[in-house]
Amino acid sequence: MRMVDAIGNIEEDLILEAMVSPRGEKHGIGPSGDLSKNVVPWAPWLKWGGAAACLIMLVIASVILLPSTLGKNKQSMGDGRYKSFTLQGQEYTAIIWPWEYQTVGEKYRTMIVNGMEYVNTGHKVSETMLKSALGTFDVSGYDEIKEESHVISGEAYELRDVVASRILAVKLEDGYYVFRNFEYLPASTLGELLDQVNMPELISLNWFEDRGTDSKDKRFVLKDASCLWNVLTKECREAKFIEDQMWMVPKREYLGFSISSEALGIDNVALYVTKDGYLWTNAFGWQSLYDIGEEAAGEIIQNCREHCTEIEARPFSNAVIGTVTEITEEYFLVDDAVLCKDPKDGITYKVLLNDLRISRYVQMNLIKAGDMVEVLYRGQMDEENDHAIREATYASKVTIIDGEALIFE
Repeated sequence: MRMVDAIGNIEEDLILEAMVSPRGEKHGIGPSGDLSKNVVPWAPWLKWGGAAACLIMLVIASVILLPSTLGKNKQSMGDGRYKSFTLQGQEYTAIIWPWEYQTVGEKYRTMIVNGMEYVNTGHKVSETMLKSALGTFDVSGYDEIKEESHVISGEAYELRDVVASRILAVKLEDGYYVFRNFEYLPASTLGELLDQVNMPELISLNWFEDRGTDSKDKRFVLKDASCLWNVLTKECREAKFIEDQMWMVPKREYLGFSISSEALGIDNVALYVTKDGYLWTNAFGWQSLYDIGEEAAGEIIQNCREHCTEIEARPFSNAVIGTVTEITEEYFLVDDAVLCKDPKDGITYKVLLNDLRISRYVQMNLIKAGDMVEVLYRGQMDEENDHAIREATYASKVTIIDGEALIFE
């Protein structure tokens, strides 16, 4: 679901009900394994005919909201360059590409080890995270268009600080991929979970929002993450797992953290500590809810409030939006002048076609000169050299809609 992935300051309360299934069903598991790809049980597949056939998912959420911040400096929505508008997605929200247009991480998705099925999150992990080799196993893929199965061999490895029954690394041709056991296996206590996954070592606390003070629309980073982990690891080991699929964070006072982990194959998923004594996260592919008690939760909230620094709100993904003005074999240009109050303030971005994940949109004619597009990318834009984007991963056609602005400041 693109809407969650693109928005910067969206009200988290409004999207929680659309999060991953509490029992970790494998519908909608995207190539990055993050929240935005696990949100919705997607509609049935559609197949297009012709030599360049693609499988296109039905549009579930048609409206794409512009991020509150598209990047740094001139890209910032806060500088007043942009008009008020909303964006609506056209034609598709996600694509299953023909086999030859998929990366190896997209092709080969599942592996059976010791009777347990593991699913590729699409995230790579560095070799320094590997612990020990478990052997060579079959890694399976399925060509949805030709309805053909494929199998290759992959070496499986344990990772440091996480038990193999939860996460493995698998060596494919272009790196080590994180494979997650998606079976519903909640730990009965928080201490048991911490023994299985060394969360303080593996999880990065990116930023948090404080829903309980007058700083509702602000974001903060911790000066020292130990103010959270010390309480959880020392005082909350006996906290019981709560099987409550109806539990929701809205109307509670809480700290909401954005968390990431290379080893767990997650990026910008959620962790909540609520004033009424609960710890909640979707870091493991399903809802994990533990009753840590009001005293411990209150200590965490107070400590975090006392040891944090306010930061500028940023979107979950880097994005540029504009009109495609030129396409070559090496790049395409995106001009955002149409979004600006004064078209003279427009910026032209050079999106390099050095990665299959972006070049296939051009090769299959899904974006053309004259199209209005949204492009997502990783890393930093090279503002000194034609505003070059070297790590683009996604493109989608969009339409500007007149009307009330839905830009989250």
